[in-house]
Amino acid sequence: MTILDRTALLNRSPDYYARLASIGVEPLWAMGPWKAAGPARPYVWKFKEVMPALEDSRQVYTMGEAEEDRRGLNYMNPNGWGSAPTYLAGIQMIFPGESAAAHRHTSTACRFIMSGDGGFTVQDGQRFKMEPGDLILTTNWILHDHGNDGKEPTVWMDYTDKMYSTWGGLFREEGDQIQEVSWKHHMPEGNMRFAASGMLPVGARSPTTNSPQLLYPWAQAEASVRSLLRMGEDPYDCAMAEYVNPVTGGHCTSSQAHYLQLLTKGFHGKARRRTENAHCFIFKGSGKTIIEGREYRWETGDTLMIPSWSWYEHVADEETFINYSSDLPGREAFGIHREELLMENGGHQKVTADLAA
Repeated sequence: MTILDRTALLNRSPDYYARLASIGVEPLWAMGPWKAAGPARPYVWKFKEVMPALEDSRQVYTMGEAEEDRRGLNYMNPNGWGSAPTYLAGIQMIFPGESAAAHRHTSTACRFIMSGDGGFTVQDGQRFKMEPGDLILTTNWILHDHGNDGKEPTVWMDYTDKMYSTWGGLFREEGDQIQEVSWKHHMPEGNMRFAASGMLPVGARSPTTNSPQLLYPWAQAEASVRSLLRMGEDPYDCAMAEYVNPVTGGHCTSSQAHYLQLLTKGFHGKARRRTENAHCFIFKGSGKTIIEGREYRWETGDTLMIPSWSWYEHVADEETFINYSSDLPGREAFGIHREELLMENGGHQKVTADLAA
């Protein structure tokens, strides 16, 4: 198949690409040059707008036509290129029978699976099923490809480091179309080498700070965060657990931190602000987040961006699960992370505007 350049792809369907721009996304298969961006502003990408546009991409793009062979939409912040200054959030999909060619890059990519049945990813020869609620890591320089041998599309949130674009360390390399699976077992229930709590298999230690565990199954994560409620609700987070490196106990990657957060129905958290840039993907539920006095409403499938050093507090209309991710590891490495709790007004902000979408 002939590989088309970005201009050829954009000129083929100008109305479709104008539609993408109007909802704040950019096509991954026709992505522009990576650029630095200034401070981000709070924003909610609405699933009910983004998902139909992604489904319609099949009418304008066939897998294999572009060098960046991925069916995905990058979220664009109104204040600059990408969803946040330090890393990109977006949504990807693979239809039944499709495959995304193998490649690797220096940027780490983390994937939270939204929906689907039959999707899989191969990471350096290990094949993992992509089940709703799973978190899958593709850390620095891991060769990876995706496929779908099921009957419905598989959809996931995708978070990719962006800081390399300004540091001059962004490299990528193409692999074979699809990797051969070198591991004997396809690990249908996750990486079973790490199934025993408090114990590690011999040889699991890694020379990097990235986790050697690449798949964190939903069932285990949900059970962990629900167990926290037995000790009562945290006034800021309700219940929140981090996906950690089982070797070090630290963050799951050296550049991104990921958490599963559970908000009970009616929960209204107190406000805090932190130096990290954060994304909140609403896996299940509905509610709002108050950021700097303004209400941002969200529901299942939406993604909220919380900029660095912005006051925020969550309010849940129903039981809600959030995949919370941030650039915290890098800030801690440089010693520039800090946090502040709001002490006035009982810990709550005064609402000045409702930005319901």
